[in-house]
Amino acid sequence: MTPPERRLHWRAAWRIIPTRLPRVNIFARIARPEDVADLEAVEALTNERIRLQSNAPYAHYRGASADLVLAPFAHPNPAGSRFSDGSYGVLYAADAIKTATAETIYHREQFLQATREPEMFLPMGAYRLEARGRLHDLRGLQARLKGVYSPTSYAQSQPFAKRLRAAGSCGIVYDSVRCAGGHCIAGFSPELFSHARHAYDLLYLWNGMKITDVLRFSVAAT
Repeated sequence: MTPPERRLHWRAAWRIIPTRLPRVNIFARIARPEDVADLEAVEALTNERIRLQSNAPYAHYRGASADLVLAPFAHPNPAGSRFSDGSYGVLYAADAIKTATAETIYHREQFLQATREPEMFLPMGAYRLEARGRLHDLRGLQARLKGVYSPTSYAQSQPFAKRLRAAGSCGIVYDSVRCAGGHCIAGFSPELFSHARHAYDLLYLWNGMKITDVLRFSVAAT
């Protein structure tokens, strides 16, 4: 089936990604201040995100918006995700920080269990951005699209999304599989997103088997 398209506008969409605390500028650690600009220019030659940003449609993305919005499209996850087979990038965002937290906890746990990591704290950055555009709406269709909504398999959701994208879809809005009542966006284009800014720093507490708690320990100016 082809789901209906609906115009959506979220003034606050949430994305949580791994970070490093304290934040470190690697060039500042290895070079003299007067050489940093030259090193950044050399690094830009092979940085896919910067190369994408140089394209006319995306040249207006700067700072946090460039890093947060363009990076998923410049560096697609080769392992794939719910709505990508790894051949193209998708930006995932949630309607609430609670939803984004539940989604990211699941995926962090899967990785840490597979690699048998010992106890640790996982620094994460929570970003708030605006989402606006026409999206294919899968909300409320879990009974009809059981394979697409499978909590453990992407065998049906990946080809489903690939067909929509090939037909010109900008993205999908759907019910969160990890947080009851929450909604998520899978954006196929950076143009859906704007006004990205850092909102919180988080720590996920991994006990060697699961993530047991989440600490929100600082609030950045927005």
